[in-house]
Order: sequence, then structure tokens, then C-alpha cells
Amino acid sequence: VRARVSFSLQVPTWLPDGLNYIHMNVSEYDPNELEGSGQHVNINYGRSADFDFQNGILSFRANDGPISAPYVLAASREQSVTVNGVPGIYVHGGWQNDGSGDPNTKMGDLLWDDNADDAYLTWIQDGVTYLLAAHNLGLDLDDLLRIAGSMSGE
Repeated sequence: VRARVSFSLQVPTWLPDGLNYIHMNVSEYDPNELEGSGQHVNINYGRSADFDFQNGILSFRANDGPISAPYVLAASREQSVTVNGVPGIYVHGGWQNDGSGDPNTKMGDLLWDDNADDAYLTWIQDGVTYLLAAHNLGLDLDDLLRIAGSMSGE
């Protein structure tokens, strides 16, 4: 993947047991409309060879500018953290449409559920914005920090 992008990309060298590479793509965008080189990377890992969300997916995104179309998360749940010596943001939980969640944290008909099995970690390192998003994997902040700490450019 590093050969396909024009920016210095680091990728995780450690993943929790049972996660395997599923898919990678490099998408192009107009650098006149959004900061960066015009490329962003998305790599997906899962417990099965397909995109079975119920079995768990770890999405790794990187861009040398802001991440386009980021997840819409509850700002009230953002936690400031340190990732590899730089500031980052961690959020745990997700939007639910089944009536579960915090009635004071709404987006339309959706309620924010702190117990949803979703975890997000984002940070900027050496000019590259990274985002880890774990769904149905039982991962928490310590797990995502360990993945981020394993990042390597080699």
C-alpha cells in the first residue's frame, strides 16, 4: 500500500488474535477541495474473509489531510487521549435505533448507547490523520492504543 500513496504511511504491525486482513483500497479525491495529496487509505481487518459486520470489523483509515466523511459520533463522549506521544480522541459506543441509549444524546431517532460494541480512535502523526474504528470486536481504549503503538513505516 505504501507504494501506491504519495505520503509517508504507517500501518499496524500488531492486531488482536483472530483478526486478518480482508481488503485495502486507495481512494482518490480532489486536493483542491480537501487538504492533502488527493489520496486516502482504507484497510479492513476481520474475523472472517468477508465484510461480516456481525463477526467484527476493524477499519484503519489514513490521509495526509483531514479524513473525508468521518463517522458522526456523540461529541459529548469524546475523550482526550495521548497516542504515540501526540493528542488523540477516543470514543466508545454508537448510535442505536432500537430505543436503547441515552435519551439526552440524540441524532434524529437515534440514541447514543455507551454499551454498543464500537470504539474509535483518531490522531494526527507526522502530518497523517489516522482513524481506527472497531465494530463488534470487544475492543477498548487499551486495545486501540496497542494497535496504534505498533504502527510502523517499514
